[in-house]
Order: sequence, then structure tokens, then C-alpha cells
Amino acid sequence: MPCYRLFFRNARLGHLIDRETLNTCANDRDALQRLADYVPEDGEVELWDRNRLVAILKSVAKAA
Repeated sequence: MPCYRLFFRNARLGHLIDRETLNTCANDRDALQRLADYVPEDGEVELWDRNRLVAILKSVAKAA
């Protein structure tokens, strides 16, 4: 069974500032849909399944 985790990083320094576990996701699709709820104002959110990077969601301010 997948073990999805979100890691929130600071935009300027890239340091880890928080993390959260997504317990109810059965697969990558479910986890990616949940990731959309975590759009960062500043920085980025990484979605991991154990040691596999699934996706990175960057803030609009940093991406622009």
C-alpha cells in the first residue's frame, strides 16, 4: 500500500518547513488530486510515495 507524504519547502532557502501524511490515498491519481488542495502561497510542495518523488507543486509567485 502506498505511503504518501507532502513536504513543504521555503521558497528562498529551499529548507523543509513542514510535512504531512496523506493517509487516504490509494494510488498516485488520488494523491495528485489531494495535492491540488495544497497550492503553496510561497515555496513548493513535494509529493512522495516512500522514496519515490511523485510530483512537485511550486507557488505561482516563484514559477512566474
